[in-house]
Amino acid sequence: MKNFTDRLLQIIFIAIICLTSIFVYKKCNESSHQLPEYKILRNFTLTAYCPCTICNGKYTGKLYDGTLIKTAKKICNIIAVDPKVIRMGSIVEVHGILYRAWDVGSAIKGKRIDILLDTHTETIEFGIKKGITIKVYE
Repeated sequence: MKNFTDRLLQIIFIAIICLTSIFVYKKCNESSHQLPEYKILRNFTLTAYCPCTICNGKYTGKLYDGTLIKTAKKICNIIAVDPKVIRMGSIVEVHGILYRAWDVGSAIKGKRIDILLDTHTETIEFGIKKGITIKVYE
């Protein structure tokens, strides 16, 4: 019964995140051009990671809160951030794509963002991008 309750709470949490993401996306694309409040942050470094053991170590296939990556990826694009710089749960726009700040990482400190991709090959091809300007929707 405990597993069922935990799973149900996880599904409810994911649904709330999904609805919030949809709301922000719609706000960002309304024809009235009334965007939600956001702040522009400059000079970020972008890297990428995937669910594999090489990228995630003991957290393989999971986000920091235990949510399965394959479940979360069905809902929204995910990034790992430093919660001292970008609040967890924030919607972040990078190169016109919206992401949810839903993960952290031991190497993600300061003005660094790690974008969750599907495969390790994609993460290697992504490389490192420096000097990136982002929008953080609050």
